[in-house]
Amino acid sequence: MLEAQGRPIPSADVAPCRVYLHEPAAAASYSIPPRYTPKAWRYNKYSQELWLREALRATHPWRVSSPAEADLIVVGTDFSMLCEAHKLTAARYLWQIVLNDTLLCNGTRKGRQLVESQGDAHCASAMAPKLLPLTSVECGLPWRGWANGWAPPSKPPRDFLFLLDHHALKLDPRRMIVSPAVVARPAWLLEPAAPPLVAWSSRPLLFFAGHIPKLFVSRSRYRIWEQLVGVPNVTSLSSTLPCTVGAFEVCAAQHAWTERVHETFCEANGWQCRSRDPGPPCGVKNKEALRHKCKAYRRLNWTAIVPAIRHGRTLLAREEYFRVAQAHRFCLVAPGDFISTPKVSEFALVGATGGCIPVIVVPDKVDLEHGARAMLPLSGSLEYCDLAFLVPLSVATASMHTVLSHLSRVTPNEAARKHEALRRARDAFAWRDSSSGPSAVDHILSAACAAARELRGGLPSDNLARKAASLRRRDCVLS
Repeated sequence: MLEAQGRPIPSADVAPCRVYLHEPAAAASYSIPPRYTPKAWRYNKYSQELWLREALRATHPWRVSSPAEADLIVVGTDFSMLCEAHKLTAARYLWQIVLNDTLLCNGTRKGRQLVESQGDAHCASAMAPKLLPLTSVECGLPWRGWANGWAPPSKPPRDFLFLLDHHALKLDPRRMIVSPAVVARPAWLLEPAAPPLVAWSSRPLLFFAGHIPKLFVSRSRYRIWEQLVGVPNVTSLSSTLPCTVGAFEVCAAQHAWTERVHETFCEANGWQCRSRDPGPPCGVKNKEALRHKCKAYRRLNWTAIVPAIRHGRTLLAREEYFRVAQAHRFCLVAPGDFISTPKVSEFALVGATGGCIPVIVVPDKVDLEHGARAMLPLSGSLEYCDLAFLVPLSVATASMHTVLSHLSRVTPNEAARKHEALRRARDAFAWRDSSSGPSAVDHILSAACAAARELRGGLPSDNLARKAASLRRRDCVLS
């Protein structure tokens, strides 16, 4: 452990390194308007860029004052914030600034204006490798360009590393670091002291709650929910099901559609989803678009699922959500709209308090190891088989009864070992102010430093391969 200003900094699985913060926008005298900052951005699951910048602006013990001294340069940008705020013009301009930053790359201008630069596809400056936070990529990766002449496609510099919320296609896995989602409240979730615990033997078996996507986006969570409805000892809740599934009850009666059904079905049968429900709206452009979306809802047993949807539509306040999770033995984590989900971080922290142990559904289209690494934060330094149970997606969507049977046989002693491992890993998922002790920022920097050493031609660590291989351990894979 290092000591700096009275607080310990974890070295994780690699030695600490020298980190320099570079902010291209400030260097170019470009200021993002404060009104572009979303409400409560600090607590948004994608605000990693803010936390990294604040830690390095302060007195982080790994910070150095010159890029020439650094082993890693953190590129302080706001791409995730601009994406969440839907300010894509500002994001486009910011990417052009990055491309033309002399410390980062030195872009090649194709015209007279900064925004016409495409950058150098083979750029690698003489400085240390760079870490670019891009945890929210719903708006697309910034170098892929947009449909206009002044923001053409480009390529990221070859010495860039990327902090993502999951592995992105067409990027070298060695250049990607999967970040834990930002979970910075409630305070009791981040500290050793926690609310009183319910005895293990008195807890319900499984907690499964959260958004369930529309079926034409992803069917995985719905298939899991469908198997858990009405199962004793299981809590299954989703406030968005009325809008993502229930409102499409109209698909079962296409013969009776009116001309304006695409405008009215969101509020038919009492679903009231258009604007008052916290879930995503279900409206579509026209009747043919609705007919196309209805294909995903064929063969649903509406008679059975409508009462279940109405019964389980509870929306828990955030504090209550964590307390309910803590009172269960296990919490189920499954990919939704995207492969990534903040529930990995949330339930890891709940488990660290002695609450529910995470049961993580991982993709198995290629292989379990590849699918798990694509979505699990910091999988190169954390032993997930010590922290959780893993379930292949194919098993979870078809055989949850088998998973429940496995979980019901987990003994208190086995649970205690998982809880102890989760307590040891708490700092990797907890987002705290830099003066409050080790946090996810330190673990991210540690992982990025290891990747930077390998990128610069240092001896490659076998740590990632070793950790990935451990994801196949039979004692944690439920199948």
